[in-house]
Amino acid sequence: MIARSPCDVAAQLNDVVLTEMNTDQYLTLLLGHLDLQTGRMVMTQAGHPFPVLQRANGDIKFLGNGGFPIGLIEDAAFDQFDLMLELGDRVLILSDGIMECVDPAGNMLRDEGLLDLVRENKSLRGNDFLEALIWNLNGFACDQEFPDDVSAILIEYEDPNRETA
Repeated sequence: MIARSPCDVAAQLNDVVLTEMNTDQYLTLLLGHLDLQTGRMVMTQAGHPFPVLQRANGDIKFLGNGGFPIGLIEDAAFDQFDLMLELGDRVLILSDGIMECVDPAGNMLRDEGLLDLVRENKSLRGNDFLEALIWNLNGFACDQEFPDDVSAILIEYEDPNRETA
C-alpha cells in the first residue's frame, strides 16, 4: 500500500471540512512524512507557522511556503516540499502562540526572536532543548501568562541504525 502524499491528504481534508462539516471554522496544519532510513522528509504546510530547520552545524532557516488553512477556500491547492535531513539536524514545528508571545511592552517575539532562542539553545538536545525554549519564552514574557497555546514538536535526526536502550 502506498501512502497518500501530504498535499493530497490536505486537499481531501479541506474538501471534507467544507462539504461535510457544518462549521465556519478552519484549521492550520503541517503534515509530513519522514523516512527514518534516508532522512528524506516531505511536508505540506496549510496556513501553519513555518517549521524551523537547524542543521547539525548550527545553520537555521524557516521551511515551507505558507499555504491556505484547511476549510477556508474550496479547491485550494496545497504544495509540498522535500527536505533531506542529515545526522544531527533537527526540525522544530511550532504553534503560532510562540511567535505571538508578547513581552510586558506588547512586543511580539516574532520569527527573529524565535531564531535567537533556537541559536541560544543549539547545544541542547531533546527534552532539554524544548524545556530551555519554554523557559526562555517565559523569560521573554516576564512570567506573564501566555495569551495563546504554546506547543512544539521536535524531530532530531540521528543514526537510524543506532541501537536504543
